[in-house]
Amino acid sequence: MAQKWRQVGKHYNRLMGRVVPTLEHYWELTPEEESHIQEVTARSGYKAPPPELEPEGVLGEDGRWDYLWDWFHEHTGSGHDAFLVYLCRRYPGRSIADVYAGTDSWVKSKLGLRGYN
Repeated sequence: MAQKWRQVGKHYNRLMGRVVPTLEHYWELTPEEESHIQEVTARSGYKAPPPELEPEGVLGEDGRWDYLWDWFHEHTGSGHDAFLVYLCRRYPGRSIADVYAGTDSWVKSKLGLRGYN
């Protein structure tokens, strides 16, 4: 991912004695990362889940995360890959590698408990 900066406002910098732009950094996917998400989307047979399965909060806090995990395994060719694509779409600017690393322990617990491994 490439780190970029964007202006989100202006503020007075007392040290410099003038108004300067307020910047924030954000991450933007590289073309290769975008391509990889599209490849995994096609390979997994990704389908968007029904709105009632949309979980709230962070991964695992809402019980709908479990239902969403099961739904992807029942309705796509590769539930794990489809779940990763879902997370990339839910949190724009994240690559497959990012969401994989961020969900690794939760996903491994689901794979082991549900017999998907």
